Amino acid sequence: MPTFIPPQQRKAWKALAALPGATSHHLRDLLADTHRQAAMQISAAGITLDYSHQRVNANVMAQLLALANESHVKEQALAMFHGEAINQTENRAVLHVALRGSHVANPPWGEAISSQVAGELLRVCLFAEKVRSGALLGFHKTPITDVVNLGIGGSDLGPRMTTGLW
Repeated sequence: MPTFIPPQQRKAWKALAALPGATSHHLRDLLADTHRQAAMQISAAGITLDYSHQRVNANVMAQLLALANESHVKEQALAMFHGEAINQTENRAVLHVALRGSHVANPPWGEAISSQVAGELLRVCLFAEKVRSGALLGFHKTPITDVVNLGIGGSDLGPRMTTGLW
């Protein structure tokens, strides 16, 4: 895992900031270029991203790509998909992809994690059904009708809060 360097200290960030007037043109003027839309689209997995309506040009996009490369975005994404410990503050895997892919056969993060995720998803669904049906009672023995989720952050605290696993 490469040592973390704040983005503002990276060479590509400084090059991006040094571009003269990269976004000073009015979008209306940029859109007058008939080739802009075709040049600023990318498609993958049946989804097309059209960023032609953003105030960027080829130089800005090249420097953004350089920043992504210098920041090891691709390597970090692959490490995440393989269940590697990329969360440096907690020294553990982030497992976002496991949450969305617990049904995947032979997952790169392992069957044990997929099984654990599937079990937790089931617990969340059962809890939600108890709330919706009125079976979950509050302090005064009346059905809970409202749920407030405070965004306390953290990759681990939110799931612990909702499942009560402290």
